[in-house]
Amino acid sequence: MRVVPLILLLALGSAASADEVTVKEAETFARGLQKQLEEGKLRAFSRSFDGRALLKESVGRVDAPQEMRDGFVNGALRSFDFGQQIAAAIKEEGSYTFLRVQAEPLRARFRLLLPGGGVNYHDLTLTKRGAGQISIVDVYIYVSGEALSVTLRRAFRMAVASQTKGDGAFLRTAKKFQQAQRLHVQKEHRKAYDLICSLKGEWCRTPNFLTIKVMIATEIDEETLIKAVDEYERLLPDSPSLHLVMVDKLIVQKKWKEVFARLDALDKVVGGDPYLKVLRANCHTMSGHPEQAKALLKKAAEEEPTLADAHYTLIDAALALEDWTLVSAELSVLERDFGVEWGDLSQVEGFRAYTQSDSYKKWLRRGRDEKSGTPPRSVPDGR
Repeated sequence: MRVVPLILLLALGSAASADEVTVKEAETFARGLQKQLEEGKLRAFSRSFDGRALLKESVGRVDAPQEMRDGFVNGALRSFDFGQQIAAAIKEEGSYTFLRVQAEPLRARFRLLLPGGGVNYHDLTLTKRGAGQISIVDVYIYVSGEALSVTLRRAFRMAVASQTKGDGAFLRTAKKFQQAQRLHVQKEHRKAYDLICSLKGEWCRTPNFLTIKVMIATEIDEETLIKAVDEYERLLPDSPSLHLVMVDKLIVQKKWKEVFARLDALDKVVGGDPYLKVLRANCHTMSGHPEQAKALLKKAAEEEPTLADAHYTLIDAALALEDWTLVSAELSVLERDFGVEWGDLSQVEGFRAYTQSDSYKKWLRRGRDEKSGTPPRSVPDGR
């Protein structure tokens, strides 16, 4: 499975300056952005994203020659397109959904559902540019626990240290950190963890560093993982990235009590999200409690009618309960409201008992004979 930017508004109820984005303006912008993306206008995020402003903010706090700053900004603008990453996810059946605006500091919160499973959250920092047009100038990424500007600033600082031979301690730490990541990719997890534990300095207390440390520890043993998680929570008790990183691991380990605790904590951080009910429900079904899943999924579908995953996962729960009437009802909802074309369900694992029921025969007689099209999709474990 797979959050703060820096614009501060006056308190609600106070008069805002003409250059500040109001809560109402932010909500209108965010809903419009989601609508454009849903309509297939996948460049909508990139068009609203002020990459130059973000990069200037990122390099402006690093002691470096102006020529080096300009070179980094111009090079990054040619190769870096954060909006393209979102567009690619949507193109592969992911989604980008506006949840809410937080007033202080003002930011628009979106949920990113990744193709094939996984969830992340983004807090968008908004500002006004020419003619009052609203643009995105930073993104706080929950899974990494830091804003894009922070990530880019660190990259620029590494580039400056490498070229000027200055800030040697930081550069040595950065190179060893990269080496640890390579060892992790090569499945040399213990070597990677020992190397990362040997590093010192300010970077070693950042969400980025500690998240990678936990991810490496998940591949070693329980004792190492507990140690890494305890360190993370001691140094960064309010960071949400650990919840996102740990949920998948805990599901694989079938530690349901800990899974639900992490999901509850994440739900509190993001201010509520119907999709997290879907994740909880999936875990209830996997742990042998589909009746609890059924109740959660009905709530999720009521709270977010366009959330297809709630209906797919409700089918999983209904199959486990052998509630064939509910299976038929949800098949119809997905067909009617989401354009799903069902294939031959009798050939799909998990549906065979249902296809022998009277409810299935009745469902077919109601004009929903087998069509050529996509087979049914169950939400993968961990989503």
